[in-house]
Amino acid sequence: MIIILQKADNSQAIIPRLMQNLNTRLHSPRFVFDIWKSKIWSALHLSVSIAALSITIPQSAIAANFYNFQTIDFPGESETAVSSINNSGQFVGTFNDGESAFLFDGVNFTAFKPPGAGETYIPGMNDLGQIVGGFFDAEDIPRAYLKQGNTYNTINYPANPPQVTVGETGLSDINNAGIAVGYYFDENFDVSRAFSLDTNTNTFTPITIPTATERTYAWGINDLNQVVGSYRSDSGFFGYFLDQGNITKLEFPGSSLTAAYGVNDEGTIVGSFFREATGRDLYGFVWNDGVFTEITAPGATQTFVSSINDSGQIAGYYFDATGTKRGFIATPVPEPSAGLGLVAFGALGTVLLGKRKQNHQKITK
Repeated sequence: MIIILQKADNSQAIIPRLMQNLNTRLHSPRFVFDIWKSKIWSALHLSVSIAALSITIPQSAIAANFYNFQTIDFPGESETAVSSINNSGQFVGTFNDGESAFLFDGVNFTAFKPPGAGETYIPGMNDLGQIVGGFFDAEDIPRAYLKQGNTYNTINYPANPPQVTVGETGLSDINNAGIAVGYYFDENFDVSRAFSLDTNTNTFTPITIPTATERTYAWGINDLNQVVGSYRSDSGFFGYFLDQGNITKLEFPGSSLTAAYGVNDEGTIVGSFFREATGRDLYGFVWNDGVFTEITAPGATQTFVSSINDSGQIAGYYFDATGTKRGFIATPVPEPSAGLGLVAFGALGTVLLGKRKQNHQKITK
């Protein structure tokens, strides 16, 4: 296993406040911002009890084998999270626990936020440099935005019927065709629903999970318009993969909660889960063809995986031993065991062939 961990010298140890008084703020305008601070911490507290279910999914591979990990800290700041990485290796995220969003263009870090914005959350980006996300305005009202160059457009889900007030609109990701995904809350923050948005025509399309109850989110979309997200049902909180109307439920084996946050054009999905034994320890995962692989960043106490590009690079954040949130990019590398296995197999074949020749010589003498 090859692991490279680069530690920035400008990090500061700030203890995360993810769980502080969370239950008393579930209906506040900052509910989804708290979800971004750790999207599924809040989701966990929406479920009072999640029963263990029988599963037939193949057993997961264990640990973050065969990735090179690079820690990402916004220069001179702390509490960094990487939320999206595109196919050029550019990525976006937040620092100082949502004080500002940032873009890394491959050379430089640039902080940004919509005009008049306070805290920002959940930025997602495509290969064309379009960025979506959410922010709190000067009146502390949550808004969604689309950023194209230096132009920001505020996005609001249309109320239907018109007399119904939409409490919040959030955008999470956008593909290269300009199709974004997100969610909205009703005015009391009792119900959330997922949707897609064609930013070229300003057309909203609801995303419906038949077994979902009051909570549905869309977190990621690829260029095939495949969507991943999470939902709450009567039996728990799960991830989903939506492909041309077909829904695959995602549940990491042995977890108490699973949520999917990113998908690439190969159909490989990333997300995070809570281990059922503890109910609180946060881990990342990669899902491919029905098989889960657990992801834990080196030195992490908690790991959150939010995005994957077509090269298989994954992005997210982790908490180190001091409780500081730190972003990461992890790049897959060839499995050494595969090459060694071929060498060993070749050596074994040579030995067996030699034995066979010896036996053949003995018989024919």
